[in-house]
Amino acid sequence: MSLVFQTLNLLSVERNSYGVRTGDYLRYRKHCTRKINKLRRNLKLTNGKGKRFNKCTAESILRQSDIRVLELLLLSADKYWAESQENKDATSKLRRSDQFANVLIEASSKFGLHSSDTVQLEIYHKFIQGSYNLSKNKFHDALNLLSISYVYLKNLINAAPNDKIRALGEGWLDELSPKIRYCSYQSGNKSTSHEIDRIANEHSSSHSFVQLEYSQEDKPTKVKNLTWRGKELRLTSVDVVEAIHKLQSVIDKKSGKSTQSLSNYDEILNTYTNAIEISPQGLLKQVLTYKMLALRLERDLKINNQLESNEPAKNRSKVKVIDGIIFTLEQLRNLHIVESDDSDLSGYVETKISYHQALKNYTLGLSHLMAHSYGPSIRLLESCKFYNRSGLELLMSLDESTLNHSEAFEPVVDIALIEDLNKMVDTALVNSKKAWFAQQFKRPLFFDIANTYVEPPLDYILDKSQSKDTKPSKKEAQKPPTGHVISSEDSKQTQDSAEKNANKTASSGWFGSLWKR
Repeated sequence: MSLVFQTLNLLSVERNSYGVRTGDYLRYRKHCTRKINKLRRNLKLTNGKGKRFNKCTAESILRQSDIRVLELLLLSADKYWAESQENKDATSKLRRSDQFANVLIEASSKFGLHSSDTVQLEIYHKFIQGSYNLSKNKFHDALNLLSISYVYLKNLINAAPNDKIRALGEGWLDELSPKIRYCSYQSGNKSTSHEIDRIANEHSSSHSFVQLEYSQEDKPTKVKNLTWRGKELRLTSVDVVEAIHKLQSVIDKKSGKSTQSLSNYDEILNTYTNAIEISPQGLLKQVLTYKMLALRLERDLKINNQLESNEPAKNRSKVKVIDGIIFTLEQLRNLHIVESDDSDLSGYVETKISYHQALKNYTLGLSHLMAHSYGPSIRLLESCKFYNRSGLELLMSLDESTLNHSEAFEPVVDIALIEDLNKMVDTALVNSKKAWFAQQFKRPLFFDIANTYVEPPLDYILDKSQSKDTKPSKKEAQKPPTGHVISSEDSKQTQDSAEKNANKTASSGWFGSLWKR
């Protein structure tokens, strides 16, 4: 029975878990050093203590019959490779890595590994040798070695029984491809340096490849094809494959139910978040983010439909939900795959934003109308017509390919939907204006400086001016009418009125106005 030693999987797990994914090579080297020391103690391959120094040589390592010695040699080679990535003098570190890789190949020959494991060791060995020759500017030799590793990876991907191994191969291909292009360019093949498959096949034709076979698994990890605009996306990490497999399992489990509850949406959204965090920067991360935001939008629309009410308190909650919908749509619009889409996908999203802006202002306008605040209600309803007009113009300018997008999401905003909202806005606007003009305002006596449109009380001023003109003067009042005989009572009244006028005159000065004298 052949033993199993998956080189690429082991390196992928160790690198991604301890800093290589984020470029922290120092952390990865420290981790490798700790693990190497632990393996040396367990395998009794230390240099020894005491007066006599016993160096651990390659011969003593090759005499080991424990398969863990392969892990020890692999981590030792990869530790020096990681040190070469952050060191200016990379050649010396890669030379040490190449030495450990050669011992690793020699030690693996006596364990009877499966052909797939032997191929993975050969891929790593050629990768280290090619990197070492590249650091010495031996571009032709480096191109031959890296091409052998590339062709092995292609064979491994084609024969892979599950998506995990296929993703491992894709991830290592991404690391090899730039090196092959650079070596080809430096070797003089400048016109066709982008044709990696052809270059690799040409420079590895003289190598005798090992026949690759895999044992079939009982339950292979199978991931449904992820596509964007008809193009299948590449998975380049085992962690990503596991996260997406879990995501698709949760989606299949929850979507099979007749009614989707909010808890189901939240569980799927959490799984989407975990997959996005693990995914590397690139198209896959953007597509997963797009699908997550579209699902979040579907959940918010369901909440919004449950809040259909004419109560101001419910409308306040509804406005908050619509704000969340607008925020999600703005995040969708700002994604790179949306901005750079050939069929103007950003215009498709912008139409939905305009519609929901109008819907938000319509809800606020109704709330002000129910609260008898007619001025703000009219202003908000007028802004609804502006957003509807903008959305209709955008919608008319879009092509059919944009409207029939393969990754389209709810709600479907069309001309009929915008016209229906316009009719509701017009009805609410008429009701607001009628209620505002029917309201009885109490006109102020004086000018209101805050509202310059208030008319002055001209009738009141005119009445006052006419009454002042018709009032007789003092001399005419004191002069008795002709033909009238003054009696004793009339003279008494005249004296009393004269005394009152004298008192008024005495109290009209400064001091008189103070003490009323």
